[in-house]
Amino acid sequence: HQQQPPQPPQPQQGGGGGGQDEWFSGGGGAAGYGAQHGGGGPAGGVEGGASDYGQSATTGYGNSYYAPDATAGSGGGGGSSSSFTSHGFGVPDAMGASSQLGSGATGSMNSFDDEPPLLEELGINFEHIWTKTVAVLIPTRAIEPDILSDTDMAGPLVFCLVQGFCLMFSGKLFFGYVFGFGVVGCIAMFLVINLMNHATPTTIDPYRVFSVLGYCLLPIVMLSALTILVDLRERSWLGTPLSVLAVLWCTQTATRFFEAATGMREQRYLIAYPVCLLYACFALITVF
Repeated sequence: HQQQPPQPPQPQQGGGGGGQDEWFSGGGGAAGYGAQHGGGGPAGGVEGGASDYGQSATTGYGNSYYAPDATAGSGGGGGSSSSFTSHGFGVPDAMGASSQLGSGATGSMNSFDDEPPLLEELGINFEHIWTKTVAVLIPTRAIEPDILSDTDMAGPLVFCLVQGFCLMFSGKLFFGYVFGFGVVGCIAMFLVINLMNHATPTTIDPYRVFSVLGYCLLPIVMLSALTILVDLRERSWLGTPLSVLAVLWCTQTATRFFEAATGMREQRYLIAYPVCLLYACFALITVF
């Protein structure tokens, strides 16, 4: 029998088991992958594979992941991809984000410009405070309707603090007495006025009672300021008439306010009596 010569090995098509020569000749390496998908050589294989991977790399996976297109950035190195997404969540555009941020900042600045001043939001109106103070200082002046409906609490708090500091400078730490008598007296006057007010349907709220009694405390505050310079307890010939004058001044002004606010013209003396007792307590802690 004649022995047949051995046949040379046939190159494998598209396999992956070749050596280094088969790797570069298209057997199963990067060049073969590039030749199969439109590349040429190692560089072509890398570019072709990357670009094909960037378009769709779904083989063997349940989800779709999109990578940036490498060929777009290979030309100049400055290109970026807009398809860098996963499940529909994309990277926001930098220009769009900056424009949205700028519009939001502008809108917030406009909203701050449209807001009213802080003192107005807190209900502090210096014009009303001055008008009400002048109405207390001048008992014969007509009371305006907007003063009667005003429930300002800033003025009474300031007057109570001023009286407390004046008493402190004269050697009496009576902040507790000032605010204690004030709160208890205002609550008692609110109850008394509303219990007596049966003839008219007009009622008065506690805020207006606090506001009226606090503003009408101004003559007592001036008396307490005088005690810093003069000891009215030792000079009773001066302290007694000034205390009586201050109490009557406060009583007459507060009674006018309550009478105009509730329309209780016939009961004005019944209102004046508890008001006079309240301001007499303030005069006693001021002088003695």
